[in-house]
Amino acid sequence: MKRCCDLRSIEFIEVQGRKVGIFGLREAIAEVSSLGLSDEERIAEELLSRIAARNYVSREARPAYKEALLREYRKAVRKNG
Repeated sequence: MKRCCDLRSIEFIEVQGRKVGIFGLREAIAEVSSLGLSDEERIAEELLSRIAARNYVSREARPAYKEALLREYRKAVRKNG
């Protein structure tokens, strides 16, 4: 993954109707995709784990982030698949 402060690695996604900047989203999606998982809950957990390691995600917001990250994952997989 890129350095935490590399502004080119920030992507904006919608979480509960708000735009949120995420460091390393594409890298996290690529890593999780390479695991070959089919269970969406597990995919969402893996994505959140990677994203939360580099971005602040409050405990209360985690369900909304999982939903948003899974949505972005599906878009990326469809686009690349």
